Amino acid sequence: MVRATAMSDAEKRELRQQILDTAMRIMGDVGAHGLSMRRLATEVGFSTMVLYNFFRDKEEIVAALYLRGFTELGEELKAVRRFSDARRHIEALGHAYRRFALRCPACYQLMFGAPVKEFTPDQDCLEKSYLCMEVLTAAVIEGQKQGLFIELPVEMLVLQLWSAVHGMVSLELRGYFETRQDATAAFEIRVETALRGLLKEVAKC
Repeated sequence: MVRATAMSDAEKRELRQQILDTAMRIMGDVGAHGLSMRRLATEVGFSTMVLYNFFRDKEEIVAALYLRGFTELGEELKAVRRFSDARRHIEALGHAYRRFALRCPACYQLMFGAPVKEFTPDQDCLEKSYLCMEVLTAAVIEGQKQGLFIELPVEMLVLQLWSAVHGMVSLELRGYFETRQDATAAFEIRVETALRGLLKEVAKC
């Protein structure tokens, strides 16, 4: 029997991550409705009593997964090579966003898909989720400085670009495309057209 009180801090952190990884796998396999404290404890291999030492309830677990997802997405975007040309940088950020979604579809669904009955993001969760878009916002601001974009508030430019990327990713995750190659081609076209529609020089034509 695992005893949380007998663990070192490092062991507790490792077990907490194991709990979250297992919870995410369950949600990916059967959906959020199939996640319960009892099932989670069984699959991790200890009693629900030990599980409650780490998380108060299912809602707290889902909240932790939600925040972890945005943290990991933010890290993925920050790791993108920074191009001096803001347009190329934004395109690269779009591809990084898609890679994250395809690598972690269950997590992406939790972050942006259908709501989970037991979880409503509070203000703190929402504010932290916005932080992952700071990299895209910075790239758009750089594009404004380079004179690339039409006169729109930066928030509106970011929304237009994000919605294009998110829309294509959502279609791909739902199996809309027959092959990965088809999805990639469609994604690249959508990102290019979204950017072109916001470029100052194109608007003058």
